[in-house]
Amino acid sequence: SQTIVAPSPNQPGLASRCQAALSYLASHAAPGFVASCPHYADGHEAATTCVGAPQCMPGSMFIWIADPCPAAYMNEASNSWVLTGQSTAPWDPYGYCGEPGNPFG
Repeated sequence: SQTIVAPSPNQPGLASRCQAALSYLASHAAPGFVASCPHYADGHEAATTCVGAPQCMPGSMFIWIADPCPAAYMNEASNSWVLTGQSTAPWDPYGYCGEPGNPFG
């Protein structure tokens, strides 16, 4: 199961963009990750991490979205499967937000 943390809007359009991100993550991320948007992502657009554990364990699995553009949250959904050893996809396969020519950015 997944836990979704809804945003508290502090920028125009942020709430709806975060809602899109959280909806996508709810149906595409690996089970067990807690997704938060908006959330500080250590200076990145987004981050998928397992905190304080050598491997992903329940209660330590997080997806943080700082910039809710499609590339960011699609990457983190994919990365969650890689981080749990259930996929061999490349890290961040959808490129970056604002990347020229990126249909997901």
